[in-house]
Amino acid sequence: MLWYSGATGGTGSLTAPVPNTSIPGSTNYYVSETASGGIQIAINGFADNRTPDLFSFVTLTDIPAGTIIYFTDNGWNGSAFRGYPGTGLAGSEGLCKFRTVNTISAGTNIISYSTSPDYVWVSSGQISIQTGTANSFSQLSLSQSGDQVYAFMSSDSTNPIGTITKHLFVFDDTKSFEPATTSSEGAIPPGLSTADGTAITLLGFIDTASQHLANTGTYLSVINDGQYRSAAQWYQYIKDTTNII
Repeated sequence: MLWYSGATGGTGSLTAPVPNTSIPGSTNYYVSETASGGIQIAINGFADNRTPDLFSFVTLTDIPAGTIIYFTDNGWNGSAFRGYPGTGLAGSEGLCKFRTVNTISAGTNIISYSTSPDYVWVSSGQISIQTGTANSFSQLSLSQSGDQVYAFMSSDSTNPIGTITKHLFVFDDTKSFEPATTSSEGAIPPGLSTADGTAITLLGFIDTASQHLANTGTYLSVINDGQYRSAAQWYQYIKDTTNII
């Protein structure tokens, strides 16, 4: 949902406004539902010890043709991704784009930058007319000392980080969430939580998880039990143990 201060126009905010109770009177706020609807994914692993570094996600609902999902390893600082807008349209780290060509069925596992007639990845080229590395798409370069991968949707392809309509998921391997002040830190953005399983941090399986995904590509690290599951098994695990689907 997006919140507005006026009935028409303006830029919506994912954060619900808090009225100033120290001033008498009334204030009107307006809210709209975003078009991303019930689209849900779960990032279920990443490899930070190879070139290129990889991450993977499983679709928890059908993803319609034409859907665009963005992925970044910029950390959330509590109000925005670190480095945006001061550093550039991509923030301080990487930003890539995933677009479906055909409908992707729920339960499908997808590894970053893989090729398929059903989807395309954009991991190079300018985001908008602005030039420079900080204004370009790129493959995510994940730190072996700890990192996060975030998934979100946007209303403006020329400024995706600045026009987020829905946060989908965050996968972290640093054992905790905190406002981002460095490249290894990141907080939980609005709409996600550890309680409903949309914000996951690995506890104690960082090295093994990374190596396993890098070496097999088909079995994925799961939250905190140290086990590995195929895409179908991960999908069932998410259904059984979280409130996402």
